[in-house]
Amino acid sequence: MATDLTGLSGKVKASIRITGVKGIDLSDLQDPLVKALTTTFAFGTAANQANLMYHDQRSLAADQAETLDLQAVDNPWGGAGSKLNFAKVKVLLLYNASTTAAVMKVGALGATAFNGPLGGDTETYTLVAGEYWLAVNSGAGWTVDGGAKDIKVLETATLALIYDIVVIGLSA
Repeated sequence: MATDLTGLSGKVKASIRITGVKGIDLSDLQDPLVKALTTTFAFGTAANQANLMYHDQRSLAADQAETLDLQAVDNPWGGAGSKLNFAKVKVLLLYNASTTAAVMKVGALGATAFNGPLGGDTETYTLVAGEYWLAVNSGAGWTVDGGAKDIKVLETATLALIYDIVVIGLSA
């Protein structure tokens, strides 16, 4: 399906603001670091544009796994059984929202793995509680197709997992 959205606009931001301090003799030396990156998106299918978004807070029991099919994720704006079909992913945000020591492993695992920012069909990324991972490809985006469409999420610390996922991209 294309998209049910009639508009989409916004910004993805990553920023660091931190100051290093070194006390010496009669004063403190300070090294303020400010780094901010912003990507602005408009509605459409070109660079810096998107027309699909999916977001959810999900949960897994201890030692469980699930596979999210980017060509068939639930459509929050459609009726029952309506699915979103991504052709490109431009933003992927994963956040381990657990309040326990649950460990989230996410990656390109399996024959139809979405490689996206991981770059290979066996690569993974691990997030402990409170950690997040943001990947942005605002230009062409990462391709989603029948051979590269699944994101696998596993809980690997024998504790229940709560996680947030945001996917922004282009419809097929």
